[in-house]
Amino acid sequence: MPVAVITGAAQGIGYAIALQLAKDGFDISVHGTRNNPRRFDPLQKEIEGLGKGFSITLGDISIESDVVALIDRTVKELGSVNVMIANAGYFKSAPILETSAEDVDTHHAINLRGAFLCFKLAAKQMISQNSGGVILCAGSVLGATALSAHGAYTCSKHAIEGLTKSAALEFGRYGIRVNNFSPGVIQTPMLKLASEQQGRMHGITSEGAMALYATKTLLGRIGTPEDVAGLVSWLCSEKASYVTGKSFGVDGGFLLT
Repeated sequence: MPVAVITGAAQGIGYAIALQLAKDGFDISVHGTRNNPRRFDPLQKEIEGLGKGFSITLGDISIESDVVALIDRTVKELGSVNVMIANAGYFKSAPILETSAEDVDTHHAINLRGAFLCFKLAAKQMISQNSGGVILCAGSVLGATALSAHGAYTCSKHAIEGLTKSAALEFGRYGIRVNNFSPGVIQTPMLKLASEQQGRMHGITSEGAMALYATKTLLGRIGTPEDVAGLVSWLCSEKASYVTGKSFGVDGGFLLT
């Protein structure tokens, strides 16, 4: 049975991806922070209800030994690593003049360093298995553009574009495909947080900020985690077997507005 590892899967996009890949036939290994180990209970119930294997590893995605533990536990409990989805992310909205060096470091530790470690250690395991694999990362529309008061986050997501291309160049010889999916405004706890922060900065309600986000899309609506999971499902399938080194937007046309 193929095995997919998903970081940041307790809610939002990661949850939807884990559930979709289980429906696609994957056993599922997830990673999350230690602050609330029971957060995965609803997902575990759904995955096991589909008759799929489920493994949980808790830790800090920015610490190499914790990512090693994720790979090791996945292999021990489920047998292999065939897909890695580096989905865990961090967001805090603030103008650059009000952004601390610590905020920059936190964005890069989770959004970039964490993804780098997932890429590196998953690839090592896949190479040892000699069966290829798929590595995907959560990018963002802000990896291709910028918004005011999103500087630290935007920098970290621009870096994901370079990481994806670099890893694709190095891992292709082993049959490992590397791509990223780049969500726009998606109905997640992170978007709720962004709306609250933007609302405070601009003197409007979080609902007003959310409505403003929707107007920034060609389709005039906020996307769903399932919209992203559908793309990820395809990228993990044989239908995308000749696709690597690319960034795929799931943004309702956000970048064209």
